[in-house]
Amino acid sequence: MKKIITEGSGVVFLNILGQAFVFFCFIYIAKIYPEAEIGEYFAYGAVAAIIGVTATGYYEQALYLVKRNKSVQGVAWLLLTICALVSVVSSLIGGYFYSDSYYFLGITVFATGLTRLFVTINIREARLTFNAFLHFIGLLIVPLMLLFNAAYGVIQASYMIAISSLTSFLVASTFLFIVCQRSQFDISKKPALKVMRLYGLKYIDFLRLSTVAELFSTAALRLPIFLASE
Repeated sequence: MKKIITEGSGVVFLNILGQAFVFFCFIYIAKIYPEAEIGEYFAYGAVAAIIGVTATGYYEQALYLVKRNKSVQGVAWLLLTICALVSVVSSLIGGYFYSDSYYFLGITVFATGLTRLFVTINIREARLTFNAFLHFIGLLIVPLMLLFNAAYGVIQASYMIAISSLTSFLVASTFLFIVCQRSQFDISKKPALKVMRLYGLKYIDFLRLSTVAELFSTAALRLPIFLASE
């Protein structure tokens, strides 16, 4: 019991510390970047958050239910495939119909999918403190990159979006690699398409129920930010 309390306290502390750091960083960022650029940046973040809900179809939740390594491979590659498709489509539509900066949308969305995958693997294997530590490090990097960018006088929203999306992708990819190396499951081998289809149909309720519910919830919170920037 004492170990559980200690571990839980550490997780909460890292989360609070990380969120506080991000909060104060963005207060400072809001002061040094022009209002129009900040508005465009947060509008992009709102769209990325809404689309990011659909990134994996919430199939990562199925990883808590499967046991065999082959089953983990099937589910993991299923959600990565969905994530790749959503990322490509969102980039093409956003970049072509709205703004060139939105070509980075797919990178941000794919980073969201990778993050969900390594978080789920960590939780499945009860590595909560390790997961909280990765989350904490991940929270620090993007604000620091934006501050570093501003120090050199580059204060355009397009650069902010590019830096955030590429940094998020590199961080998520690196963390997923580290988590997989520490995991008892091997997801490096891609299963056959029919295997992924089988798991897609078996756990389709995650797509139909969890994704739809979370999509409406996130859109209700984030869509006003995007509309206010117009």
